[in-house]
Amino acid sequence: MRPEGSTLFPPAEGQKPMQDAGGWGEAQQGVPAEWTHGDCEIDSIVASQFDWDVFEKHYVAARRPLLIRGGVRMSVSDKVKFTKEGLLDVAGSRKVRAFSTPYEGDFRDVAPVEMKLEDYTAFLDQR
Repeated sequence: MRPEGSTLFPPAEGQKPMQDAGGWGEAQQGVPAEWTHGDCEIDSIVASQFDWDVFEKHYVAARRPLLIRGGVRMSVSDKVKFTKEGLLDVAGSRKVRAFSTPYEGDFRDVAPVEMKLEDYTAFLDQR
């Protein structure tokens, strides 16, 4: 955990800083408190808080997810494209490669399972 007062960025308007490791262990050290939330294991920020150096060191290098809110404004017709249904309409028949656990191919010599995106999302819905 970080000592009090070690945040790099002020909290977004209306947001309270919270401390939570989110299950990411050492990757948590040095992350601004405003980026972490006790109610979700995935950190989130508003676009105005984004800092490339923090993101690269604590998220890209650690393969840790970060949700960035408010970075894009788009029409309602475009928003539909970014739903599960919109994705499946465009790419549902495209083949994807998946492992049984995240990054499994980095640690063992195993072949991924290949299937259509629509089949993969159906599989995920049943888990």
